[in-house]
Amino acid sequence: MTRGEQVRFVVRSPMADEAHVHGYDILKEVPAGGGVTFSFPAEFEGEFEVELENAGEELGHIEVTR
Repeated sequence: MTRGEQVRFVVRSPMADEAHVHGYDILKEVPAGGGVTFSFPAEFEGEFEVELENAGEELGHIEVTR
């Protein structure tokens, strides 16, 4: 993904938790058995972890380049 593009993804979880995009410090509540949609501009270059915060489970990374 390049800087300026729109980041879009969905996080689903069987249990209630908080989804966190590190580096962007975006937190969203995920209901048990449900999902939450993220959509934001890729403003910062680098690699950023997406995690279920309470479970400490890494879901993936977002890599933003020039």
